[in-house]
Amino acid sequence: MPDGGSATTLVTQPAHAMHPRVLLKAPVAPPIPEQIKAAEPTTIVLGLSGDSADTAEELRRHYIHLLSAETKTISVAELAYDSTVGHGIPGKYRAAISGKPRDVDQLVESLRAVKIAAIPERPRKIIYLFSGQGGQSLGMGAALYKAAPIFRRTVDECQEMLVSWGFDGMLPFVKGVPSNDDSVPALEAEHTGIFAIEYALACMWTAWGVQPDVVMGQSLGEFTALVWSGVLSLEEGLWLVWQRARITRERCARDSSAMLVIMAPLRVIEETIREYDGLTMVCFNCDTNGIVGGDIEQIELMEKVCEEKKWWCRRASVRYAYHTASMNPILDELLSLANTLTFSAPIIPVASAVHGVVVEPGDASVFGPEYFAHHASRPVLFQQCIDALAARDIELASDGVWLEIGPHTTILPLLKLHGAVKGETVQVGSMQRGEVDEEVLCRTLARLYCAGSPVDWQNVFHELAMTSRN
Repeated sequence: MPDGGSATTLVTQPAHAMHPRVLLKAPVAPPIPEQIKAAEPTTIVLGLSGDSADTAEELRRHYIHLLSAETKTISVAELAYDSTVGHGIPGKYRAAISGKPRDVDQLVESLRAVKIAAIPERPRKIIYLFSGQGGQSLGMGAALYKAAPIFRRTVDECQEMLVSWGFDGMLPFVKGVPSNDDSVPALEAEHTGIFAIEYALACMWTAWGVQPDVVMGQSLGEFTALVWSGVLSLEEGLWLVWQRARITRERCARDSSAMLVIMAPLRVIEETIREYDGLTMVCFNCDTNGIVGGDIEQIELMEKVCEEKKWWCRRASVRYAYHTASMNPILDELLSLANTLTFSAPIIPVASAVHGVVVEPGDASVFGPEYFAHHASRPVLFQQCIDALAARDIELASDGVWLEIGPHTTILPLLKLHGAVKGETVQVGSMQRGEVDEEVLCRTLARLYCAGSPVDWQNVFHELAMTSRN
């Protein structure tokens, strides 16, 4: 991106007569590429900024005029490109919208309504939150696989590794190709598919300039977090996810155990399940939300208890009670598999959901083969991790960017219930089940623009603006 100051000094000519790059005296910016002029992206981000609120308001009026004009002198894609890439470093006062280029009326309405506000004086800290199970679905990465080159290349890299190990891989599941072939085990495809999508999304966000200060994973997502923090290589992390899924399918009885999400005080949930043999805590989410797991008969009894006590509950969409004694049949083999790997100290801080602590860079004392046996059979200390992150970094807890990375936002709803994460934080996702991936990403990018987070907009356009050409 070009160097220089903010593009925010108004010139004294009629705004209606000017191109947006003339309205503001910007640093020399790259010309709008011909492919951008001809592009038909499905979704765009339009940013506006100024050194003062008045300057940003003037730019808002100018954009509305350009979009409302009967004779268009600039395409919506060009305007979006110029408003982000062309303006260099945005000013202190910002606003941004996202939307479909063809729906100009909606873009204008959004521009009129969006609030202009000042960004924080200091950069916001960023955390990657890698999702666990529960958000996966057939075809969960199909749209981005088609649209986004970095995402596609990374998923393909994971697929090639899986195939080289003798597994048919997860690509059909990610792309939404139904399979009646029992030789392609669904559990392995789901788990490796979640891992591949999360790793590919993280690569994409990093290429876009949104780099984490700390990472955390919930349940299965912790494997991606450990790869991203440098504890395991990509090859080792993917291989271990595949092997863990394989031995779970081979050694554990499917549908003989289950997990139940309960909305009630954690202390009361813990007291209640003591009366039922075979039930244990699976995940400590927050003070008013937890997950229990165990034998299916005991889960059914617990559902009746929840109904009697008027507690909201829901079965987790899994076939096994992970993080409980139901995983005991795989522990010895999982330990043996993990013993073949090389573990390194993290290079960026990473939260350990087994211990509920933040492991600092250079600390090689936490992660080793035994960690993954504990990870499989012990509860997820999500609440304790959030508390530890908040205690370690007040800035992250007060106004940081909490970016969930996974096929659906399963962590963000829990953050909203957690008292340690304050209201000024920016809580955003990467994908949302049932929504268009590019629309979700552009909404998040718009919020990051307003939050003052650095974004490499040239790479964003290279990745997303050519959707219609792929």
